[in-house]
Amino acid sequence: MPNNFLHLGLIHLILPNAKIIDARRHPMACCFSNFKHYFPMGKDSEPREGFVERDEFEMLRAAMPTRLHPGLTFTYEVGCRTGAMKKVIWPWIKLDESEIHLPAGAIKNRNPITLPLSAELTGMLKKLFRTDDGPVFDTTNFRREWIAACVKIGLGKKTGEAWYAYEGLTPHDFRRSAARNLIKAGVDETTAMKITGHKTAAMFRRYDIKTTDDLHEASGKVVKYHARKARKTGANNAKLTQKAVGGEGK
Repeated sequence: MPNNFLHLGLIHLILPNAKIIDARRHPMACCFSNFKHYFPMGKDSEPREGFVERDEFEMLRAAMPTRLHPGLTFTYEVGCRTGAMKKVIWPWIKLDESEIHLPAGAIKNRNPITLPLSAELTGMLKKLFRTDDGPVFDTTNFRREWIAACVKIGLGKKTGEAWYAYEGLTPHDFRRSAARNLIKAGVDETTAMKITGHKTAAMFRRYDIKTTDDLHEASGKVVKYHARKARKTGANNAKLTQKAVGGEGK
């Protein structure tokens, strides 16, 4: 390889007994190989399907220390990653406008984003002690408390004696919960993506998890659609029949 050729002296110094073979290939053959070589496309990994409904979230929040409630509420409502949540500082908070302004680089997609604050979360933040440039959300022992609470209410289970030996609901599942809740609430996909910070619709849809209840709801909508269509068709047929009868009478 060309790079190896440039370092022959170093290679010989490191491996004095090594045999160096100069194997050359015709340039045209190299060009054709670019079109002949098969580069298999990797398969997309199966998305996780963990999420929690509002009642489950409130159970989880109640099982965790009160000092962690603001951070939990923030991540659940807007789908912010816990890593980004830990970076939030008070200068980014606009309580009068009920907004958090995350600058570029604060989140994974590296673009600035403005996130709305619910009335509940705004009320929580107003009660916190505020510093000039300190972190907003308390995350002390966040993961340990998360695991303990999930195990307590049945959203996870221990897999060993160590406190971190656990499987079940993860904080990242709140991103799926937020995406699902936004769509279920009727928020359009573009606006929902701005809140969760997803750059592509394809990735956002991986987070919008569908359940069997969603499928039954969709089926019910189809049934209602056919019923409305049948009523409309019946009404149109009745009008046509009435016109036809009226025409024969003339």
